[in-house]
Amino acid sequence: MTSYRLSFSDLFFAVLLWGLLILRFGYAFGTNDQVELLPYVLYLHDHSLYAHDLFIQSLHASQPNERTIVAHLLLPFAEHLSPAMFLIHLFNTVLLLLALIKLAGRFIQNRYMAWLAVFISVLVLNDKALGNVDLYSSCVQASDMGAMVIAWSLNIFLDRRYLLASMVMALATFLHVLEGFDVMAALCGVMVLQWLWSREMPLSTVIRFFLIYLFTAGIYLLFIFRAKTAGGGVLPQEELFEIMFAFRHPHHFLFSSFPLVNKVLFALYVAAGVMYFRSRSLTVVQFIAIGCVGLLVYIVGVDIFHIVFVANFQWYKLGQWIKYLGVVGAIGGIYHYARPVILTQSRLINGAVGVAAVGIAGLIVYWQFSGRFDLGYKQCIDNEVALCKKLRELSPKDAVFIQPFEMSALKFHAQRSSYVEFKAIAKNQKDLKIWYDRIQEVFGLDYHVDKSGFNMQWKADDHLDHLDEAALAKLHAEGVTHMICHTDRYSQVHHLILAENGYYVYEL
Repeated sequence: MTSYRLSFSDLFFAVLLWGLLILRFGYAFGTNDQVELLPYVLYLHDHSLYAHDLFIQSLHASQPNERTIVAHLLLPFAEHLSPAMFLIHLFNTVLLLLALIKLAGRFIQNRYMAWLAVFISVLVLNDKALGNVDLYSSCVQASDMGAMVIAWSLNIFLDRRYLLASMVMALATFLHVLEGFDVMAALCGVMVLQWLWSREMPLSTVIRFFLIYLFTAGIYLLFIFRAKTAGGGVLPQEELFEIMFAFRHPHHFLFSSFPLVNKVLFALYVAAGVMYFRSRSLTVVQFIAIGCVGLLVYIVGVDIFHIVFVANFQWYKLGQWIKYLGVVGAIGGIYHYARPVILTQSRLINGAVGVAAVGIAGLIVYWQFSGRFDLGYKQCIDNEVALCKKLRELSPKDAVFIQPFEMSALKFHAQRSSYVEFKAIAKNQKDLKIWYDRIQEVFGLDYHVDKSGFNMQWKADDHLDHLDEAALAKLHAEGVTHMICHTDRYSQVHHLILAENGYYVYEL
């Protein structure tokens, strides 16, 4: 195993792949998963916003919280988040891809085959790991930043610069708690195994590796754990599990809910990784083995015994790295047997990649800053964003909305409070109970019946469209001032302030 040296051609490959990823998966801003981050940045910049928003107020009540670090890093760009997030997406993705090619290039002695492993992993097989977790996202968020830092830390670890790797893993944990902690736990296991088996690693190195992380990220983790368990005892553990994991997050936490194809592919990733690396890197094999043993324990603890403490660690964050190493192993195996007929280097290919990278990147940048690409992503409804931008002008700053189940653009693009949102869930137990009560009240969903909440969009929207006047009066008394829905049936009683593209907005 030799360290891979980056070149300008690698930079062109990374930029080209970034462009292809956007062309395939799109680019999202201010919606979907960013609903938990960007509005919080706006709130830190202007505390007059979101005065009655359940998620923002619950999050800010705990200091520090899991969004604190990244939100404060973005705070200087609060008035220019659109270009800032686009550039961060570009730089974060390119840095991630460069770290991934360094990992692949250690074990595949052919630049093009190593890049093929990266392309297949993130372009072809993205979202084909367990737990709906993978290395690339169309909207950059804290987990993406954490994954990029982890990719570099894995390179440092394989270079046997263990103390520096521990420091970098601490940084990754500050950016995203679970991304950093899960991988660090596996690396700690590798360190212990290497000390026990080979005795080549001094015990002092192992202890320092642990202590550096413990007295940096470990302290931060204690604060986060304290915040997440605030209000403990408000909900019985089984009810807490059903609400948080089975109802709200099954796609991230419950193995039984994952697509069969992802499970089969994961078994192939593990097999390819172990077969290829067993004679090339004991460290990688140990990392995969520890990850798999941890996954088995996690599946038993979560799917069978419903242990909330275990579920909180979301061990599937480790699956994205096992998947990548498995793809590297598969491509490395192909190269091992087909080496004589595979091109090793070509100025013509490097030049073509450079031209394509500059062309595609330039086109995407032009789309973004000319406004044509601003709304981006195929899952983001342009009409929804346009509506929310208008509501910023048509409603007072302290307005409180109820809105359709799937609408995630309101909080950022309208800069208005939500009474409850399915996507933006309260993080501590006390506020989680309030969140669930409001989900029942507004959307009529109940975890006893609706086992996977995200699959209940049509039922939830239908319930919202058929609230009776007694229910609306109760919501109004609890602070709700405005309603967005898909029906004009409320116009006889309430003031219709905007109607367009199938949305109707009422002032109650």
